[in-house]
Amino acid sequence: MRKISTALCFLCAACGGAVSPADQTQDIQITDAKGVANCALLGDIHGFNPWGGLFAAPGFRQARNNAVDEARNLGATHIVWSETTAVTVQAIHGVAYRCP
Repeated sequence: MRKISTALCFLCAACGGAVSPADQTQDIQITDAKGVANCALLGDIHGFNPWGGLFAAPGFRQARNNAVDEARNLGATHIVWSETTAVTVQAIHGVAYRCP
């Protein structure tokens, strides 16, 4: 039984570390408020993933990827991150902009 539990833990860890193509934000720049001074505001973006503990890093990465995908769907060229949370829930919030 212990071998099965150990195998399941490794399997879950391997799945939790999967990286989606959205890790590549080459088409969207991460900047600060000064970098979007002359840009059009598109809206708030949010990413969320409930995994914490051992899965905190992949969970945060997935939350960020979800927010970047949301910005991409809005037609954003830039993102300004406003808040992140990594207590029990991996969440990230930001604002999407389209710059000339």
